[in-house]
Amino acid sequence: MSDTEEVEGEGEAHRPQFKAPKIPDGEKVDFDDIQKKRQNKDLVELQGLIDAHFEHRKKEEEELIALKERIEKRRAERAEQNRIRSEKEKERAARREEERLKREEADAKKKADEDAKKKSAQTATVLPDTGLMQQKHTLTLKSLLRQLSFTVCLFTQDVPQSTARSH
Repeated sequence: MSDTEEVEGEGEAHRPQFKAPKIPDGEKVDFDDIQKKRQNKDLVELQGLIDAHFEHRKKEEEELIALKERIEKRRAERAEQNRIRSEKEKERAARREEERLKREEADAKKKADEDAKKKSAQTATVLPDTGLMQQKHTLTLKSLLRQLSFTVCLFTQDVPQSTARSH
């Protein structure tokens, strides 16, 4: 035997051997009826598979629509949250800026007050009697004005009551 004959012999040994279906003796076999029953069975099975497929597809489409709606809803919520967060951040930044400006203004005012105190202290040390002299000068001016108005009234013979009482 050659190598090819051995392979062919082994191939036949591995094939399953089918038995021919037994046909009952004496009965008439209607192959058309068997074929119709098989087609009807296959049609019913195929119709069931198609229905199951479309039901499954319908459920998946509903889930997909629900998922898209959830995604859009979540996206809208996030946008709203981001908008609110940015508004709060702007308000916070404005408050910080306002507080900073107030602090700077208070510091500038404090510095100006300190500078004014330093100037007045320096002038007070340089000219210690200046404040007193200015006060005396103001008093003398006031008294001079009163006397002048009194003398003017005497010459006009119209003495106001308030001025006359004060002297």
